[in-house]
Amino acid sequence: MKYLAIAPLFMLLLACSSADQATQQSASQVSTSEGPQFFARANYQIDDDLNTILVVHLSLQDNSIITSYADGQASQRFEFSVRISDETGNTVFSDKQVISLDTDEIGRNSQIQKKVPVPHGAYNAEVTVTDKSNNNSNTVALYKEIPNLEEETIILSNVIVSTVEDTLSSVQGDTVNIQYQLVNRSDQELSVYARLYQISTDNQLPRRMGLRSPSRGSIQFQGIDLTDRTLLESDNYTIDYGDYVQTKSLSLDIEETGYFVVRVTVEDDNREVLASNEESFTYFGQSFPYVNTVKDMADALFYLMTRSEYRNLLAAETEEDMKQKMDQFWLSNIEDRAQAAEVINLYFTRVEQANRFFSGYKQGWMTDKGYVYILFGAPMYIEKYFDRETWVYGPNRYTDNTVFQFRRGQVRSSIYDHSHYILERRGHSFTNNYEAIEYDRISEWLSGYILRKRDY
Repeated sequence: MKYLAIAPLFMLLLACSSADQATQQSASQVSTSEGPQFFARANYQIDDDLNTILVVHLSLQDNSIITSYADGQASQRFEFSVRISDETGNTVFSDKQVISLDTDEIGRNSQIQKKVPVPHGAYNAEVTVTDKSNNNSNTVALYKEIPNLEEETIILSNVIVSTVEDTLSSVQGDTVNIQYQLVNRSDQELSVYARLYQISTDNQLPRRMGLRSPSRGSIQFQGIDLTDRTLLESDNYTIDYGDYVQTKSLSLDIEETGYFVVRVTVEDDNREVLASNEESFTYFGQSFPYVNTVKDMADALFYLMTRSEYRNLLAAETEEDMKQKMDQFWLSNIEDRAQAAEVINLYFTRVEQANRFFSGYKQGWMTDKGYVYILFGAPMYIEKYFDRETWVYGPNRYTDNTVFQFRRGQVRSSIYDHSHYILERRGHSFTNNYEAIEYDRISEWLSGYILRKRDY
């Protein structure tokens, strides 16, 4: 990638950031290994004849698939396969398809759905995505129980949350669409309430490496508290009775980023809850996981700036002022514009990669894992245990300045707990002098020496 020497440095920022782009019984899973990155979810729906349908949804991050180029055209090829088995292990459905994307389709997360009519019971779904360019693959296992509708008086299907793009893993537009199905076999009209809550989460930037780790009772360690909910929006209406399916759709506006829950309840005249269901999702802004706005870039410079520099940058009154302050920051440290552009490219590529790899209830670049990954890159190898991970950057874990250990936090959510790990900082006997290690690495970034490091 080449840049004109006279181009404003902020234009280099924009060009750099946008150009490079254990099995549990759960109804939703995120792939966490190397290879194609995707989110898979299993839901059930009801057709007009009151038959149950198992729906497997895949949201694939297209940037995790290798792009091939021929005759000036870009293309991607991946294979999507799903196998569904019942509780006895018998396969009830199996399908495999190869999907090709051309230049115009690349960059928009691919959405795939498989709808399979099934009777009531418990089902396991194994979803695999394989990159056809190198045959790297990832597999997640889903579990879903389908109720016996003949035994139910009030039937409420799964709540399906999506945007216009039908993304289920994390909402990407600013309007959320909610759909669910109801059957009211009682002898009275019932009230339905659909409520949107924002959940209390840790939305703070990581502590510096030289400080102590968060205490176990803090929101930083717990990650998220599903019991602390703020009601943002509510909608209610009545439904008639009769042995037929009523499909309901609602649209809600999302004005803030964070972790949300949509809860639907069916209640009688005495406000007794007869049926309920809920679905959770995250919203990190329309451009996520990309870093292509002035504010996104300014926010992500936290790891390279002093406190006063960072406060001064965020205090900019206009977008143009913020651009100029970022220009001054980079060029005051790296005078060579071409080298500065290369460092910027590397830094914001790391930020976007952290968003893809480590996002859960908060943006990946804001997590402790994202913090270490952005500054130090991918470790040489990772040791994984039940409640912790050790990232090793040297030939072994006994070499100085090469080991970072993360402890699993106490996340109270079955969907995103895989991503919530806390870096064990000062106060742990095994730790190195993280403050000095961090200082040295920041100096390498701000001098441009990071480009000569083999581990970047």
